[in-house]
Amino acid sequence: MKRRSMKTIAVAILAILACSVGLTQTGCKGRTDNSVVQKVTDPVHQQLLNELALTMTTEQKIHVSAILATHEQNVAQWSAINGPKLVQLEAIIGTYHGPRAEGSEKDIKAARNESFKLETERRDMDTQLLANMRAALSEQQFAQAKEILNPTPPPWAMGPTNKFHFLGQLSLTEQQLGTIKAIMAEAKESLETPSGAPMAGAGAMEAAWERIVNEALTDENRALLGDLMQRDRDQRMVLASFTAEMRLSAVQTANIMTIFDQAYAAGKLADRGMKFSIYEAALDEITTNVLNDEQREQMGATQGEAMGQMPPQGGMPPMPPAEGGQEAPDDHDH
Repeated sequence: MKRRSMKTIAVAILAILACSVGLTQTGCKGRTDNSVVQKVTDPVHQQLLNELALTMTTEQKIHVSAILATHEQNVAQWSAINGPKLVQLEAIIGTYHGPRAEGSEKDIKAARNESFKLETERRDMDTQLLANMRAALSEQQFAQAKEILNPTPPPWAMGPTNKFHFLGQLSLTEQQLGTIKAIMAEAKESLETPSGAPMAGAGAMEAAWERIVNEALTDENRALLGDLMQRDRDQRMVLASFTAEMRLSAVQTANIMTIFDQAYAAGKLADRGMKFSIYEAALDEITTNVLNDEQREQMGATQGEAMGQMPPQGGMPPMPPAEGGQEAPDDHDH
């Protein structure tokens, strides 16, 4: 009798553990009722269920809500266990830039490895969520769900543009492309010499850029290049308040880009003070007509912060010199 009771308890414990850590599609019986639509608390998950409501069958609604509810439970449990660990690990890693005790490099390395392991484990949960969603939805429904769960960051929030990418928008001739290819080949060759130090790479690329601007481009190309680079810098400055954390939809991003493009075109014909006013009006239009209530609340006190960083008279970053482009943005990839 005692042996049977112990076995029953053991089975119950295993069931609870399986329910706690399992990454199933429908969740654990008793914790998620598979006959009704589950309640989810994450606003993004609520948005997903609302936006797909018209295209999902009743069975899909029940299944998808169970997937999301189970994911929320798993994430909450994972965070409760590992959140404090990550804080401790970050504190250890942070000592890399400060005074360190002898032998602490080993602890820092171990903390980095453990932090990476935990972060990978957390990302795997999101990967599993997407896999479960793909199995439950049609291809079109999944594409919509994926965009809601992992929206593409707006272009202005993806880091500085590599200035070499602008060359692809200049409609260059085959002869110009050949000249550019030769210049880049020489730059690459200089980097492969034994004397090529790490810092020499940036210098070689900058020298190659100046040669391309001066030797391969026409005056018309240089004027368009300057405009493209100016637009890119203005866009990043003016739209900086609309961050990736706002989870802008593709439609919202397109609308924001349209409003900015109109403002940029008008600003090119205005003096500096008027340009500031034009961009300020564009920000107001985006905030009022494009963002939803939650996104406007996210902006809160940060609304206009990017504009506040501009000179009082609305001065914008200067155009890149027509013959050199030394004031180009940092050449990092997206």
